[in-house]
Amino acid sequence: SNPISGSLPTFVSFYKSLGYESFAVHPYLSAFYRRDTKYPLIGFDATYFSDEIIELNDTGKLLVTSSGRQISDDSFIDCIEYYIDSFDDESSVFAFGISMENHQPYETKYSDEERTITVENDNIDEGTMSSVQNFTQGVANADAALGKLVEYIDAREKDTILVYFGDHLPTLGLENSNLSNRYLFQTEYVIWDNM
Repeated sequence: SNPISGSLPTFVSFYKSLGYESFAVHPYLSAFYRRDTKYPLIGFDATYFSDEIIELNDTGKLLVTSSGRQISDDSFIDCIEYYIDSFDDESSVFAFGISMENHQPYETKYSDEERTITVENDNIDEGTMSSVQNFTQGVANADAALGKLVEYIDAREKDTILVYFGDHLPTLGLENSNLSNRYLFQTEYVIWDNM
């Protein structure tokens, strides 16, 4: 694959050509996959990674919580809403976000206090069951965060479209599988609007 080394046409740059402002939120390390230098090349005006999100918490602008060793999806949605709300009502905004809470590894991801979902299956060994329960807790938390984002969009007066998808499937159970990597990148999606 060719690494991104210069500006290129993307959905982001297309919407910018129509007058949209753009930003990306990813509650992880900015240098991972060199996103801090690559996101501007695909058209983002601003990027917010874990350092900027933690700074929002430290300055009292948002309460940022952790869940499953990552910034929670609930806080991730708060960040997206915060940055969208920072634009004036006349601005058109293209926002992009990648959450991290339900990313692997799943072993010992959530503490007993964080886990509200119980999964039972007598045919799964204890170690695998722990991973399944943690993954399922993460799905429940992601679903709640999606619901929160939909409520935010529905309450907006400005026409808004949400496209929600996974950038890859979980690797849960695929460690010993012969499934190709291509399988990991075939994900379902949701489209929601307030119009």
